[in-house]
Amino acid sequence: MRLSLRITPVLFLLGLGLNACVQNSVSPVVQRPLSPDCVQEFDPSRDYFPDKVQVEFATGFEVDYHGHYKRVTLASPHPEANDPVEYVLVQCGTPIPDDIGEATVVEVPVPSVVVLSTTYLPHFAALDRVNRLVGMSDTQITQTPAVIERVKQQKIRDVSRNQVVNVEAILSLNPDIVMTFDAGGSSSDTVLMLENAGLRVVLNSEYLEMSPLGRSEWLKFTALFLNQEGKAKEVFEEIRADYQELSQRVAAAIADDTSRPTVFTGFSSTNTWYVPGANSYAAQFLRDAGADYLWDDLDSQWTVPLDFEVVYQRARDADFWVNVNSNWRTRADVIEDDPRYGNFAAWQGDRIYNNSKRVNEFGGNDYWEMGILYPNLILADLIQIFHPNLLPDAEKTYYQKLE
Repeated sequence: MRLSLRITPVLFLLGLGLNACVQNSVSPVVQRPLSPDCVQEFDPSRDYFPDKVQVEFATGFEVDYHGHYKRVTLASPHPEANDPVEYVLVQCGTPIPDDIGEATVVEVPVPSVVVLSTTYLPHFAALDRVNRLVGMSDTQITQTPAVIERVKQQKIRDVSRNQVVNVEAILSLNPDIVMTFDAGGSSSDTVLMLENAGLRVVLNSEYLEMSPLGRSEWLKFTALFLNQEGKAKEVFEEIRADYQELSQRVAAAIADDTSRPTVFTGFSSTNTWYVPGANSYAAQFLRDAGADYLWDDLDSQWTVPLDFEVVYQRARDADFWVNVNSNWRTRADVIEDDPRYGNFAAWQGDRIYNNSKRVNEFGGNDYWEMGILYPNLILADLIQIFHPNLLPDAEKTYYQKLE
């Protein structure tokens, strides 16, 4: 679950005093004793990164290796960005290169990290580096087991609650980096405030990826800061292989288009229905699962607002309805919100499914946490819904039928 982040007005008003305090207490480059991860004696002829990643599906970042440092480039850190963002990741104990330009320098592997989106947490678990996490946004909503255990041990601190970032809490942890996202608007203000506080911010724009494997591959981005490229390649290869095997199995089974059930998504809010475009993350899942998405002709990667009646005219006879209001638990809840929903064939035929099976008591939805890294599990769920004969004995991970 991604959170939009804000800074409290009090902290903003105290900005000048806070910045002065930060300048006295926090240096942009934190001085620590050399750890076992650091180079004790630099050899300019040595390749310090024998395990290297190549980016296959993600379009938002790339990496170039240079012996003792890596140059990581984000082509577009947020939708409104005009310029790329660069990070130079220098092996700890080796010199900073001369030609860094305006890039942010980070010594790797980073000893301590604060993350402001739960979508990054499974990366640290998969890379066996949860011990590097010292702070996160809203500890109550995470569903990553290794992270939950560290929270219980009070080794990971809550630095954001109710979408408000506690800058002072982050400063007290003195992290090497703060990994977050910039979606423009208020989140850009948050990034600026963190940077003005003397914190080293690393932007992660996986949310801009419109393919499931593209978002999953941002595991490699996180791995670059931890020198865990070898592990990242191993984990991602398993995910990729499973996802593609599932999609190929479906493709072989539905060579005849008439075997593809029709599907639509979402719900109406104040008579406006936001429909995912054909190039969106959601639409890609539906295609790969062998469904006929009714808005596959909508040329957009974002959701598009439509009137209720426009959606009804196209979707009233659809076979399935998925990704609905998270507050709906039963079919009765659906028509209680709006009796017109009862006219959809999917409601009448008891074929409404939601990605809410793994939601905890605080509203944390694992679909938007572990599911981002493991899209193969989401795809398997959707295949079971649309083509149950292909995975007859499987148990759904994220989806459940409305009662």
